[in-house]
Amino acid sequence: MSLLGFISSLFSSGNPDVEKLFSAVLNHTREPIFYQDLEVPDSFDGRFDLLCLNSYLMINRLNKVDGLKGRKMAQTFIERLHAEFERASRNIGISDVSIGKQVRKMTQAYYGRAQAYDTALKSEVTGGLEEALSRNVYAKCEDPVSSNTLTGMASHVQQSISYLDQQVDESILKGEVEFLLPVNVGNKP
Repeated sequence: MSLLGFISSLFSSGNPDVEKLFSAVLNHTREPIFYQDLEVPDSFDGRFDLLCLNSYLMINRLNKVDGLKGRKMAQTFIERLHAEFERASRNIGISDVSIGKQVRKMTQAYYGRAQAYDTALKSEVTGGLEEALSRNVYAKCEDPVSSNTLTGMASHVQQSISYLDQQVDESILKGEVEFLLPVNVGNKP
């Protein structure tokens, strides 16, 4: 194994199906429509928050798979997400001495966001999801985002949950997933 292959394996889950799901989440997070039409800040923080949101959607779906396989795969996905936090932290120059603290901070941020999204989606309060998105995905925006953008992102999240729920469990467990792209959202015509 080459040195590069060894280093890559340090950040891999070891489960090719989880790697396919994680790759799909990363690719979805990189879609320009989120940064252009839905005004997610195109910054480290903005990409982190969108990765957390898309990971939440994937983990939410895995936890709905009947039986133990889905929950085990969700846990492996979370472990892969933590490895990505470490990789990203190293890429931005966090020192080896501080890396553990940085990854813990990012992990706590993910769990806080996941709890906020869970609470908002289970709540009957109108605008709860928009508020959770405003506090998380849009917290670091230079200018406040419009209500149209928040409503558009909230609608996309709810549609994405339904879209992911329609996909076959066996396909999900094989790492085969398709994400829904936002349409007609935000302030853009």
